[in-house]
Amino acid sequence: MNTQVHDTTKQTPYELVFGQPPRAFFVPDVNFQGQLDEDVLKRPSEDKEEEDEEKEEEDEENEEEDEEKDEEDEEKEEVGEEKDEEGEEKEEEDEENKEEDEEKDEEDEEKKEEDEEKEEEDEEKEEEDEEKEEEDEEKEEEDEEKEEEDEEKEEEDEEKEEEDEEKGKGG
Repeated sequence: MNTQVHDTTKQTPYELVFGQPPRAFFVPDVNFQGQLDEDVLKRPSEDKEEEDEEKEEEDEENEEEDEEKDEEDEEKEEVGEEKDEEGEEKEEEDEENKEEDEEKDEEDEEKKEEDEEKEEEDEEKEEEDEEKEEEDEEKEEEDEEKEEEDEEKEEEDEEKEEEDEEKGKGG
């Protein structure tokens, strides 16, 4: 049976074929100087066990790192969700503010229209007042003219009376 460990695979041909170490221990190799090679003295399964233990330790470390990363990712997701919620709340507030602003704008427009209507009504009233004042002035002028005419008639009447008196005395 071939029990020498291959340099590249670090396994015996038996282990490569059957996936397990041989039942019997193998005879250690002696290097060309006649010394025992300590690496060869070890059973290949011991190397494999050490490698497996190292791999398990690495795997455990990787799992711990993965768990830490997962926790960090979860925290980031929570923070992201909180930010998303805050963003949604802000969007809702913005929408409410926009609606309020639109309502205020509509109210302002209505007030402007009311003010314009009031101004138009005031202008119409002013025009009516001016027309009334003009009519009043015309009436006053007419009244003054009538008074003048009445005074003239009274003077004429007085003159006629005087004439009549003089005629009555002279006659």
